[in-house]
Parts: sequence; structure tokens; C-alpha cells
Amino acid sequence: MKKVVVVAILAFTIGCGDDDDSSNNAGNNTATNNATNNAATNNAATNNAATNNATNNAATNNAATNNATNNSVEPAFSQTVDGFTLEMNPAAEVLKVGANTFAFTLKDSSGPVDATSFEVTGWMPAHGHGTAVPTTVENTGTGTYDAVVTFNMGGDWDLQIAADDRDFTFSVQVVQ
Repeated sequence: MKKVVVVAILAFTIGCGDDDDSSNNAGNNTATNNATNNAATNNAATNNAATNNATNNAATNNAATNNATNNSVEPAFSQTVDGFTLEMNPAAEVLKVGANTFAFTLKDSSGPVDATSFEVTGWMPAHGHGTAVPTTVENTGTGTYDAVVTFNMGGDWDLQIAADDRDFTFSVQVVQ
């Protein structure tokens, strides 16, 4: 009986850790960490309102506590500059050497907004260089953009985004 209690407590603790990770999107979170934490949280038999968050939409959630806020998907990365928020979601859970697609949404307090210019640059700070292939960016709707960044080596990279007069930076890790 003690093992069952310990397992339930550990599962609840993992779920709480996932909440902390999803609310701290401005740092070095990776899609891999989010996917791993979500799997641990979704397997918890004690999954309830305390561990239910935007990235935990498993069918085992208590329907009474799963409201509209919990059904929305949290962006993998989010940063606010001068009242404008840029959200970034990589298409793949693990970023690899080669072409990688990212979806961006630029918002102000009223919702998505277009920028007159939107540029994405891959930069490897440890080596002091960018990508060998220019990044392509496509405006896919009001305030939404898709970018293809081709990383030429594994390691820690910064995605530097210039949206009009606002500069955003997201740190990502690329594997071989």
C-alpha cells in the first residue's frame, strides 16, 4: 500500500513540475522537455485540476475541471517586448541539423497583429556565426508567420526575431 501512495505522490510532483515549466517560457525550454513532462503527467492516476494545464489535454482529465483555458495549447516559447508578445512553436519536438519550421504569432493586447517587417535569424553565440542558408519567412495570416531555419550544426542557437522596432530572442538546442 505504501508503494501506491509513493507512486501517486511522485506522479503529482511530476505534474506540478510541468506546470512550472509551461509558465516559464521565456528561458531555455525545449519541445523535448515539454513532451517528456507531458507524458509523465498524463500517466498520473491523480491528474486533477491542480495538475491540469494547457499542455495536458489527456482524456483522463476530470471533465468538471477541464475548462476552455485548459484546452488551449500553450506556445513552446513566449516573450513580451514593449507590450507586444511573440509566441513561437517549432513544428518538430526535437530540432535537428538541417531545415526546421517554426510558427510565430505576434500579438498586442487586442490579439494578433501584423508587423510591417518580420525577420528571423539563426545565430550560434558560442561560435559567433549564423546559418549558412538564409531563413525564409512567410506571412500566413494576421500576425502569424512561418519560418524555415536551416541549422548547419548541432548545439545551442539563438533565434533572433525583428518585428518592426521590437527584437525578440529565443534560445533553442539543435541535435545532430
